Amino acid sequence: MPSASELRTLFDKNYVIDEFIKEAVRNVELAAKYGLKSERVELPAELTRFETKDKIKEAFPGCRISWIWYMHSYKISWKPT
Repeated sequence: MPSASELRTLFDKNYVIDEFIKEAVRNVELAAKYGLKSERVELPAELTRFETKDKIKEAFPGCRISWIWYMHSYKISWKPT
């Protein structure tokens, strides 16, 4: 049985953040394809807003990004073309 410190090293937070961003991009692209103007992206429980804030802004330049604190999620809004 691995120790607690060994288990912590197995958990790669950067990998989890990257996967969250990939899924967020996929969901937003799909929502935009169907003509929606915004999409809510739920943050995984193991991540915090402060760990993902800069990455989500980089992934969606020109979009309005709001934090919905009571739902632990971001709302990404854009203007349809």
